[in-house]
Amino acid sequence: GDTSTPEIPLEEQKKGRRKAQKHRIMNNYAAFDIETSTMWMDPDHSLFDVHSYMYVWQFAIEDYTVKGRTWEQFFQFLDILRKALDRIRTENKLSVNPYLVIWVHNLAYEFTFLSGLYKFTNEETFFRDVRKLIYCRMFDSFEFRCSYIQSNLSLSALCKQTGVKEKLSGQKYDYDKIRTPVTPLTYAEQAYCYNDVRGLCECIASRMRDDTLGSMPMTSTGYVRRDARNAVIKNKKNRAIFTAAALSPVQYLKCREAFRGGDTHANLRASDQILHDIDSYDIQSSYPACMMIDRFPMSPFFRIKLQTFFDRDLSDYALLIHIRYKNIRYTGRCGMPYIPLAKCKAITRDKIIDNGRVMYAGTIEMIITDIDYEIIKNDYEFDDFYIQQVEAARYGYLSEEYKSVIMEYYTGKTALKGVAGKEYEYMKSKNKLNSLYGMMCQRIDHDKVTYDGSQYVTDSCNLEKEIEKYYRSRNSFLSYQHGVWVTAHARRRLRDMLNIIGRDVVY
Repeated sequence: GDTSTPEIPLEEQKKGRRKAQKHRIMNNYAAFDIETSTMWMDPDHSLFDVHSYMYVWQFAIEDYTVKGRTWEQFFQFLDILRKALDRIRTENKLSVNPYLVIWVHNLAYEFTFLSGLYKFTNEETFFRDVRKLIYCRMFDSFEFRCSYIQSNLSLSALCKQTGVKEKLSGQKYDYDKIRTPVTPLTYAEQAYCYNDVRGLCECIASRMRDDTLGSMPMTSTGYVRRDARNAVIKNKKNRAIFTAAALSPVQYLKCREAFRGGDTHANLRASDQILHDIDSYDIQSSYPACMMIDRFPMSPFFRIKLQTFFDRDLSDYALLIHIRYKNIRYTGRCGMPYIPLAKCKAITRDKIIDNGRVMYAGTIEMIITDIDYEIIKNDYEFDDFYIQQVEAARYGYLSEEYKSVIMEYYTGKTALKGVAGKEYEYMKSKNKLNSLYGMMCQRIDHDKVTYDGSQYVTDSCNLEKEIEKYYRSRNSFLSYQHGVWVTAHARRRLRDMLNIIGRDVVY
């Protein structure tokens, strides 16, 4: 067709894990996907005797879609694109080729095939965790990004959220059918392949209503983080409070040990039974409610004497308590033990466990919050307890600027719920509201993950340096300890209700 170079908008983008490096990217969106067949040489489907191969690939650039059947054809196609990018570089007098951003839903899967055909360097890949690839680059011309990590939604759910025609059903496609690169594809099979990349392009286009590819966050929480950061930095006092309350590496590790999620368990009296006439209730927006109305550790943690812990009223202080219980036994009314086995630093062999919760133990050792301490005191009996150390921070409320974002998302969610034609806006507000808590408790210490061509390699980070870098960065504004206390407050509120209902609680 037309071989002339179209006028393509270019923009600068800062990227890189260690050093911010600028490069140009084209503000044109593209999508890539492959379909594979899996063959088991062993009739019992042994994981050690399985072979997968690609038999068709599809590549969309906005309204244009290209299909091929072999990897040779795919790399020939990339070579054509590279020549086009080189013309753009020459005509715009750029020092390097601009990058074409290509979205792949669950990029980690395609990466397992691409990495066998292209030798990726550590600088060309960025992993959030093992098998969780955020992006990879090829030939200094292409940047493949994971749209699953960017949206945190399946492709079908992403299409529904953005109002795009839903992807075709995978059940009708029959993934168990063995196909090869020379297997003729039916019209329905080709339509399924086409819709995957065409639909993903339309989803990205809808996300570009408010963003360019340069400003678009790489992860689903990136949108929320940007809104919250912009609100919080308006008040300079928030930065001073954030840095003053910085955790030391030891305190951070204690907070990680004290952190736990929701209190989900079944009444042991109702287990292994078929129950009838069951009713259910739910606390709506439990975590956002905690962030709005509860108090959090707002000052630096400092060590207090045990005499102070036992003799003083510390209701205005958040506490981190390193404690050991002797002959502890569950005596609560609701039949749901509170202490999780997974959060015990140490526990003796003489123990009774109910589906991961401690019913009895000769000795357990834990790091808990003041909220957990009160719940355990109410729901358990014990012969004795020993406190190794207590650290305290003064309670206070989250900033008004942060709470304004919570209310903005919550109001948007509730006002749009059930309104015809506003499904996209409703889901957008709901997902953002849920992320306001999630990004609070994201780990500060991230291990570096690389791929050597055959296996993933994880290198532990230097905790002290990571902590220092986090609090020094102007982009950081969230205190990890706040996330720890959000779930603690929610568990307390739920436990208060469980103790009122007592034996009639089922789950």
